[in-house]
Amino acid sequence: MKTVVNDPDIKAYLESTKKYSDDGNTIMSTSAFDYYYEAWNFSFNWVIKYLGNITQADTVKNEDGVTTIGNDTDYLSENTGNAYIFDTTKNNNDPLISDSTFNNHRLAVIRKTIETSLNTVISNYHTTTSYDYAMPVMSDDDWYRILNNVSMVTFMQGMTIGYRYYNNYAIVTNNVNKEVVKTENIYIVVEDENGNREYHQPGCKDLIEGIEAGKFTKIEAYPTASFQRQSVRVSENSDDDMNFYLQSRGGNNTNSKKILTGCYNCIVNATADYDIDDIIYGNDLIDYQNKDENGGDGTISYKISNSAYRSVRTAYLTALARERYDLYKSNFDL
Repeated sequence: MKTVVNDPDIKAYLESTKKYSDDGNTIMSTSAFDYYYEAWNFSFNWVIKYLGNITQADTVKNEDGVTTIGNDTDYLSENTGNAYIFDTTKNNNDPLISDSTFNNHRLAVIRKTIETSLNTVISNYHTTTSYDYAMPVMSDDDWYRILNNVSMVTFMQGMTIGYRYYNNYAIVTNNVNKEVVKTENIYIVVEDENGNREYHQPGCKDLIEGIEAGKFTKIEAYPTASFQRQSVRVSENSDDDMNFYLQSRGGNNTNSKKILTGCYNCIVNATADYDIDDIIYGNDLIDYQNKDENGGDGTISYKISNSAYRSVRTAYLTALARERYDLYKSNFDL
């Protein structure tokens, strides 16, 4: 969403950065600001006020929709104990963080709902057949794929193959859709001295080192889906369709085209990069190999005061908020 800015101080800043339209009105996208402002306003004026004291024990069981789980710490796949689920003022409970109390409880509830529904359907179907159908045991890695992506899960059981039965399941996930923007679905695009562009994961060591050394000029951050090929229908004849990439430069002029490539380090050496949760929190950056829990010495690579790190973090958080806020919204009043 874009809006006209009238505040003289903000307008002066935007004009200095060339973010204004040809008709003289200063315009800018307010989606990122609106995302964080509305989230803050909703959290403090409603969620924390009415739900702030809720813990895992208050969770209602799927089986009857009335009974709470109380002290049954094994009911959900993740035990968040006595932590306040919706109080985002508590340490380590930022909903954007993958390991926050809110996020762990959210995923556990979704998983339990799926398990309960599948068990019910399979049990009902079992009464009509002679084969003993049962809910398969899925690994935590498979559950991660199901819960963190738009997914389709299929089951096949009871197929006779020789003297035994075939029982298995398959998971199909889509992580480049335009309906969900996960924290890891944002890439930073930078430009080198030759005008060629390269896209990086936010925690890429080569990215921050390149910006700090002046090798890269930071451009912007974009969601994964925007790197897919786009098409425009210019006539009824599909042969006339125009294909393009949003992040490319130079149009159809071969002599002026610039290259857009993925970062080699992000693809083959991701374990040396920095954690996205640390970037969101604004923690000092320690790469995977130097993490204390991985046997490292906790050596800090970048402090939050580092300008290159801050510029990457700002671009990343702005893009994440912008893309999430601009997603399709249902037109109904809660």
